[in-house]
Amino acid sequence: MAAPGASSAVDLLPALLRGSLAVGLLALAAWSTGALPAANQPFLALGAGAALAATGLAVILHSRVLDRRFAASMGNDAKLIAGRLQGLLAVGLLLKLLTVTVGVLWLRAVGVKFDAVATFAVAFAAASLVCQVTAAGSLVRSTARRGAVAGESVAGAKAGPAAGEPT
Repeated sequence: MAAPGASSAVDLLPALLRGSLAVGLLALAAWSTGALPAANQPFLALGAGAALAATGLAVILHSRVLDRRFAASMGNDAKLIAGRLQGLLAVGLLLKLLTVTVGVLWLRAVGVKFDAVATFAVAFAAASLVCQVTAAGSLVRSTARRGAVAGESVAGAKAGPAAGEPT
């Protein structure tokens, strides 16, 4: 467990592992059904691997929102934190788009045929989507837990009347 105030990338690691497992099972299903030509199987693995690497970097960015020091620097203002999370999610998406673009351009530059490049791109998109869903679910659960704990501490702190309130 991360130290208080430390970045929570480790807290999102199980989500990345669940996404990786789901991607592995989907790739295994594609290989075992024979739906994918044997010559394109390495490109499926390359696309899924590139997506997992890009998602890992995106998860590190997303975890910034779970850092207690980050929330404190925003004055624990939910609107500011939500806006920052949207920005971090956008940067994560741009990172993934850059990764798939560089991958496709590199494959085309070295002379890989279109069907293999398409296999890479589709595998990247599918793996990226699966990992995005698992990471988003983990972010939602983490922020909901934090909100519930903060709500309890605020409710517990207001045991008596506040200053200026009638008794």
